[in-house]
Amino acid sequence: MKKIKISLLSVASLSIAMLMGCEPGQHAQTDHGEHSTTTSSKPMDHSKHNMTGNNTAPDAMLSYARPTPDFSLTDQSGQLQNQSMLKGQWQILFFGFTSCPAVCPETLATLQAANHKMAGELPKVVLISVDPETDTPAQLKAYLSNYQIQSTGLTGPIEQIRQFSHALFLPLSKQANPQHGGLDHSGKVVVVNPNAEVVAYLEGRQPVDQFADKLGKILAQHTGKAHKKI
Repeated sequence: MKKIKISLLSVASLSIAMLMGCEPGQHAQTDHGEHSTTTSSKPMDHSKHNMTGNNTAPDAMLSYARPTPDFSLTDQSGQLQNQSMLKGQWQILFFGFTSCPAVCPETLATLQAANHKMAGELPKVVLISVDPETDTPAQLKAYLSNYQIQSTGLTGPIEQIRQFSHALFLPLSKQANPQHGGLDHSGKVVVVNPNAEVVAYLEGRQPVDQFADKLGKILAQHTGKAHKKI
């Protein structure tokens, strides 16, 4: 009977870890940007991760692809889009806003530099605005045109954006600075495969060489092809 109880407890712990979107022993993000431990009691050393926003976890490579949630948002051309837009090619999702003072421009600069190192093979970048009152489709288009990457912007009702980000385990929190608008958001980017499935989370503000190398390995691993050496 004792062995059965232990087994049931192990199954329960594993189920919780999977529901929180993390592997056993990893940290799950809460709505307040903190992290709860699933099966590991080892504390995380946050001093090793130079990040802002509401996410301080390291990169996460998922052992299984997780479907992206459906959504209904407007792209920078004024067209209504849903989950089907994520199918057919690799894409990188990123929550941010055009008047973001640091996280967004620094992350986009990393993506642009990584695109150069990867010989233009960086997946399409999709910026989902967390400040829809300001970020109109035209504003998003103009903002993204400053970066030499394949990209598009999405905007829409803030509650839908909240639901979308929360379903991706990157919940938004209270406004970081009223003068800059928008919401406090994660610095993570979400790597999505051609089946519209999440395969990894990468910190956007890390050395370009590291980011490009990690992303290249992810693409190679999931496509079964050797990625170009960078």
